[in-house]
Amino acid sequence: IAGMSDVRYKDTDRRTTMPVIFENGEVKEFINQDDDWQLGQVLSMNDNDIIVGYASKRIEGRTTTKFYYYDKQNDTVVFPSDYFASSNSIANDINDNGIIVGEGETDIFNSSTRRREGFMYTIGEDKIVNLNDLLPCFEEDGETRFKYTVAEAKAINNNNEIFGVATKTVEKTDSFGNVVVDINGNTEYESVAVAVKLTPIDGNVEEC
Repeated sequence: IAGMSDVRYKDTDRRTTMPVIFENGEVKEFINQDDDWQLGQVLSMNDNDIIVGYASKRIEGRTTTKFYYYDKQNDTVVFPSDYFASSNSIANDINDNGIIVGEGETDIFNSSTRRREGFMYTIGEDKIVNLNDLLPCFEEDGETRFKYTVAEAKAINNNNEIFGVATKTVEKTDSFGNVVVDINGNTEYESVAVAVKLTPIDGNVEEC
């Protein structure tokens, strides 16, 4: 069983919550506190005993979460490189093909509220892929920019179908359902959050 538990922080009287496994009647930590990891959680495990989640430590002056995967059979923990050094990232799920999905901060310049976008990471390839780089560039008319931006990748099945949350640009409406326009008569737009399912297709990633 994989989960989280209160543990002693570096053999002191202070308690913290860390990722653990429960096996043969014993709870074991697998994140090394001596590397300054202070907190963490398990969020998923596949049938190959690979566990994913996040742990946090101080990076560039702020407490930052970083996604990890723990290969129990080899007893190894890996913190892959994400969007940038101080980006908060979380691994939400892993399938039996070794593909991890999650989300991370992509706005390197904003120090308060940062934009988050979903990612995919395949064990063995040593790089994350922003899911928005895999989406179409334009709508079916070939001119209108694609209206969806994946913000969170929450789950992935063994068909590599990803489920998550995206923001979608739509026409802004008032409480009566009428389209809102500005003082110049131009239609106003807004972003709304919607649930999405991403299905992989054959072909190459478009350069646009």
